Amino acid sequence: MSFASLEFLPYLALVVGLFLFVPARLRTLALLVASYAFYLWAEPWHGLLLAGSTLLDFVVGGALGRARGATARKALLGISLAANLGALVLFKYSEFFVENWYAITGDASRDASWARLALPLGISFYTFQTLAYVIDVYRGAIAPSRDIVSFALYVSFFPQLIAGPIERAGHLIPQLERASPVDAARLDVGGRLIVWGLLKKLVMADHLAAVVRPVFDAPTDHGSLELLLAGVAMNAVLYLDFSAYTDIARGAARLFGVDLVLNFRRPFVSRSPAEFAARWHMSLFRWIADYVYSPLSGGPLTHWRLWRNNCLTMTLFGFWHGASWTFLLWGLGSGAAISVQHSLRLARARRGVVTRERAGWSARDLLPCLGTTLLTSGFVVFFFSPDLRFGLDWYARLLSFDGRVDAAWSLGVLAALAVGFAAQLVGETRDLDAAWRRVGAGGRLALWAAALAALVLLRVPDPADFIYFRF
Repeated sequence: MSFASLEFLPYLALVVGLFLFVPARLRTLALLVASYAFYLWAEPWHGLLLAGSTLLDFVVGGALGRARGATARKALLGISLAANLGALVLFKYSEFFVENWYAITGDASRDASWARLALPLGISFYTFQTLAYVIDVYRGAIAPSRDIVSFALYVSFFPQLIAGPIERAGHLIPQLERASPVDAARLDVGGRLIVWGLLKKLVMADHLAAVVRPVFDAPTDHGSLELLLAGVAMNAVLYLDFSAYTDIARGAARLFGVDLVLNFRRPFVSRSPAEFAARWHMSLFRWIADYVYSPLSGGPLTHWRLWRNNCLTMTLFGFWHGASWTFLLWGLGSGAAISVQHSLRLARARRGVVTRERAGWSARDLLPCLGTTLLTSGFVVFFFSPDLRFGLDWYARLLSFDGRVDAAWSLGVLAALAVGFAAQLVGETRDLDAAWRRVGAGGRLALWAAALAALVLLRVPDPADFIYFRF
C-alpha cells in the first residue's frame, strides 16, 4: 500500500481509531497485526520472507545473549549474515551477477532473465534493520530482545517498513513497547508531517518529474543547458519524493507515540560532497558508517586508506540501491569526490593547517553550495539512467556544449527549483515546531486550509509510486 494511494489515509485512520480502544497490554500486538496487514496488501507471499527473517534473527539474538565462547558467537553472527545477505542477493542481485558472469565467460548473448525474481517490498530496508540488531547484540551494545512480538514489530512497523528510515533496535523497540493512544499534541505534529509529506510528493515531486523527465530521458533532443537543469531537477525530484515518504512515515509513527530518526537534513545547503552525504539518507549513511566504514578505519590515517574506505563504503551505498552498474558508478563517483576532499584535508593537516568546520551559513558559502549541488546532480544522472550506455551518452551530450535553450521551459524549471529549495529550508529546520507555534491559532488555521486546498486542487491526478519503493 502506497502512502500516496487513496487507501492509505483511511487505513491509517482505522488503525488509529482501533488503537484507541485496545488495552495497553495488547497495543504492541495490535500494531503488529496492522503492520502485517499493511505489508500483505499487495503481495501476501512477501510476508513469509519477512516473518522468516524476523524469526531467524530473534532466535540468533537470543542465542548470542546466552553464548559465551568467541567461536560460537562468531558462528551465530555468520548464520545471520549469510541468511539475510543471501536472501537479499538472491532476490535483488541474482540476475545482475548471472548476466555479468555470462559477459565474463563470453556468453553475453545468453538470456539471464531466468535468474530474475520478484523483489519483495522493503527487503533492502528490513534486512539492514535486522542485521543492525544482530550486530549490536554481538557487540554487546544492546541486550537481546526477549519479546517476539516487540521484536517482530520492530522489523515490520508499517510507517517505516517499505522505505525506512532504517531504525536501530535500541532506539525503536523501547518506543514500541510503550506506544500509547494518540492525543491532541501528537495528532497536531503527526498530521502536520503527513500533510507536508503529501504536499511534497503530490504537488511538488510528481509535477516536477512530469515536466523534467521527458527532457532527461531524451538527451539528444536538447541542449547542454537544458540537460544541466534537468540533472539538477531530477536530483530535486529524488529529494522531494524520498523525503516526502520519510515525512509521512515520521508523521504516522508520531500518532502512536513513536519518534523515528531524521533521514534528511537540508542536503542542498551542503558545502562539500562529504557534507552532502552526511545530510542525505542519513539512516543508511550512518548504518554503513557504523557497520562497514568503522571496522575498516583501524591503523594509521593515509591517503590510500581514505580512498579505499570512502570508495568502498560509498560504492556499497550505491549498490544497495539496485543491481546495476549505474548505481555502482553513482556510489563510486560520490566516494571519489569525498576522497578528494578528505585527501586535501589530510595534506593540510600534515602541514600543520587546522581545518575548522563552520556551523553557520553565509553568503560566501553560496559558491561551494552551488558547486556541490552541480556535482551531486551529475552523479545522480546514473541513479536515473536505465543502463550504463544511456548514462555515458547523456554525459557526452551534456559536454557537447550545444547552445539550444527552451527559455520558457528553463525558466519554469528554475522557478520550481527555487520553490523546492525554499521547501527544504522551511520543512526541515529543527525549530519548525516553535515557528508553527509562533504564528498563532489564526495563522495555523490559514496554513492548514491552504495546505489542504493545495492537496485537493493541485495534486497530480495519477501519483507515481515512491521512487524508493523499488529498493
